[in-house]
Amino acid sequence: MITIETVFSINNNNFNILDSSLKISKHQLEVLESFERHVRHISPLRDTPRRFSNLLLLLPPMLAIARDLIEDVQLAKLFGLASIDRLMQELLLPPDSSNIVDKPS
Repeated sequence: MITIETVFSINNNNFNILDSSLKISKHQLEVLESFERHVRHISPLRDTPRRFSNLLLLLPPMLAIARDLIEDVQLAKLFGLASIDRLMQELLLPPDSSNIVDKPS
């Protein structure tokens, strides 16, 4: 589910290069087709009515929760409210090397 969120949260209209935009659109379509195939044919709950549609409806709230989590981690790190390990920083914070701080040993 995280992969699908990531692929669809990328706004391919932000890219100036047409080739990159087309590649992103192509990958988004491939992920969506793969997800649909899994939900309709492989999933043990494939016979549930409107399963695919209901799963797609969950994406916006999940994306909002993910953004809130990232904001909470950034604030906790900024104010020293929590000890954020390196892996969590790499996963959640922007890829700016100044954000990654090794935890003192």
